[in-house]
Amino acid sequence: MVELKKVSIKKVFESVFGIPLSERGFVLCKKNGIYMRLVDDEVLKFVLLTNDRADTRDKKAFYIQAGMISLYNDRLDKVRFLQHGQRAYSIAQKIGYPYRYRYEYDPYDRNDAEKRMKDALKEASDLFFPVMDSVQGLSDYVDFCKIYDEGRLYFATRFLYDSLALIILDDHDDFTGILQRIKKEYEQDGRMDKYDEERLKECLFGMGTGERDKVYADSELYKAALEEAKRRREAYLQQLKEWKVID
Repeated sequence: MVELKKVSIKKVFESVFGIPLSERGFVLCKKNGIYMRLVDDEVLKFVLLTNDRADTRDKKAFYIQAGMISLYNDRLDKVRFLQHGQRAYSIAQKIGYPYRYRYEYDPYDRNDAEKRMKDALKEASDLFFPVMDSVQGLSDYVDFCKIYDEGRLYFATRFLYDSLALIILDDHDDFTGILQRIKKEYEQDGRMDKYDEERLKECLFGMGTGERDKVYADSELYKAALEEAKRRREAYLQQLKEWKVID
């Protein structure tokens, strides 16, 4: 009896996404299997494959994550890519696009796996790529964060996540726009009341504006933030060279 050979979904991913991504300037980082592209020496765009559990018996599943990270983040490793990578529905929900949570395929049928991967490429082309193309530098990147993941801009006094990007830009946004957007989403779901509104405001301003105001007001802390930002950027540029993402 001939034993069926399982499909390598990683190889299918590389065969389907490889050429379209290379045409967009992405390079495969073989160390962690992630396609990356550095923009303006400060923003790293990436696309990666993630395995998932299938709902259908005898099937396997995957989904695509794509996103960006600044070179001022407190980590630059696969864990952070997974944390900051957007799944399709995260973007689709905001623009009213029909999306899929995952793609299921027959693990012994390469044709089926390739068909599902091509569907995922079509979705990425419609959702991820236009958003990523709009980011040409650090300021654009911060605008992206404010729409899709504002939490990574908080905790400035502890230099966590991408909070140093705001310090670098001398950004004094009080996140009022974000607060109004969240309020609208809550109201549409019938969940917003006065208590929720005050709690949201406290959360946004406490971790966002308030944290940055402390950095701007303390000359030593501000100096330390700038020094840490410079250190991270230099270290990550060297890391990307070692990963052969940049020359």
